[in-house]
Amino acid sequence: MKNLHILSLLTTCLLLTCTDLFSQFSTNSQTDTPQTKGDFWVVQLPHYGRVRYMLEVEDGYILYARSGLSPDSETWVFTFYKYSKTGELLWYREHPDAPRFPRDFIKTQDGGFMVTGEGELFKMYSDGNKHFHYVPDHSMWPTANFFSSYKAFSFGTPERYGYYFRVMYEDSTNYYSYPLIVDGGGELVKIDTLHRCCIGGGMDFSTENVNGNQLFISYPPQPQGNGKPRNFFSDYDFNPIQEKKHSSYSMIFPHKEFGYYRIPGNYWANINESPKYLIRYDDNMDSLWAHEYTDYLMTGVDAIVFKATTSSSDGGFILAGEISNLFFHTVWLVKADRDGNMVWRRGYAPHTISRELAYKSVAEADDGGVVFFTSGCLNCNDPENVRWYMFLVKTDPDGFVGLEPEIRETEKFVVYPNPATDKVTLSFVNGFTGTITVQTITGTLVHTANIQGGINYELDIKDLPTGIYAIVAIDTKTNKTYFQKIIKY
Repeated sequence: MKNLHILSLLTTCLLLTCTDLFSQFSTNSQTDTPQTKGDFWVVQLPHYGRVRYMLEVEDGYILYARSGLSPDSETWVFTFYKYSKTGELLWYREHPDAPRFPRDFIKTQDGGFMVTGEGELFKMYSDGNKHFHYVPDHSMWPTANFFSSYKAFSFGTPERYGYYFRVMYEDSTNYYSYPLIVDGGGELVKIDTLHRCCIGGGMDFSTENVNGNQLFISYPPQPQGNGKPRNFFSDYDFNPIQEKKHSSYSMIFPHKEFGYYRIPGNYWANINESPKYLIRYDDNMDSLWAHEYTDYLMTGVDAIVFKATTSSSDGGFILAGEISNLFFHTVWLVKADRDGNMVWRRGYAPHTISRELAYKSVAEADDGGVVFFTSGCLNCNDPENVRWYMFLVKTDPDGFVGLEPEIRETEKFVVYPNPATDKVTLSFVNGFTGTITVQTITGTLVHTANIQGGINYELDIKDLPTGIYAIVAIDTKTNKTYFQKIIKY
């Protein structure tokens, strides 16, 4: 009876040509009401669009997106949304003059928030209404032809706001980045030309307000070996207080318990060695331990673009990003314990809801689940007809969304390439002992095999008709059932 129940759910999903666990929630008409099922929920935003950032605030989540009223809208507006902790839309504000290409989005000490981008700073009150919009006087750099802005921070009483202002000059080879500070009325206080960063093309740096009275600043090495990474505590005038030696640039975040942790941004399996991915520091920024990318990677993944992280209430960490190879691009979550050891990881199948993840888009829910802001697409590879949808998603405490508990253990194995014409490889995360069956959407059995402790299993599909098939794996050690979908073309 249980197998019939599993097949029924699989058949329903396959007949609907679901591309992931969330596609049941994707509709052509937006809704403000969370579609709930068990201890997780999914809410589709009231507009079409592409996600940018998410911030967790005390009573909900602030979302930042490029949105439109229709899939083929000719006018896209930068819109800020506030949702409650249970997924209800509280308000949204359209701000056409907000930066088109945002680089950071932070909460400010007065309860508001601000976004930087294109060399500008856009500050809002806690209700989403505009506070001020600061645009530097470009005449101070008469030969520059490109302006941008990066990491933002706020500090002090009365509150001041800062970010790194980046200038590129006419020869397109030299970049200079300056700390820039404005006051609560949006008036320039100072540009710190003494501590400029990244002469010669460097562009990545991190600045965090730590301990309530100082900044932690991380500069990357300059190109062609010219210079070394600089990491130091400074006061609000950017005067170094204490230098810290760290091997490579990465973003730093305060931990909810104590100290800090940091991560680099991207990883390409065919290019990079596995760098230290998650590093834990004490309050002095001295390293306690480090884990590498390979500690968390799923088999068959070629790249990670890191987008978000948060420390969890149990002392651990939640990491989020986008993973990809030649055949898929999708959202990825990892839960790690306080020592950085992986507890679980989830890769959500591509396109319909989980194509893109917003920056800073991960938060821990009260029950230990994970909330994230994502956009998905239909006709993703057809620029003329692609449709982008936006979703706010809450998982259960184990990172799942969308199927009944007895069949939603999907990450026991991955299948690649998918779609395929001749052969696919079933790659099991920790090895597998049990039975594998391949079934059509009508339930016809087309292949069965017994595996004893194998890691990879090669499945020949060249003689199967074109179509969609379910792979059902029954683990004889745990008596659990897992599934994946393959497309033969």
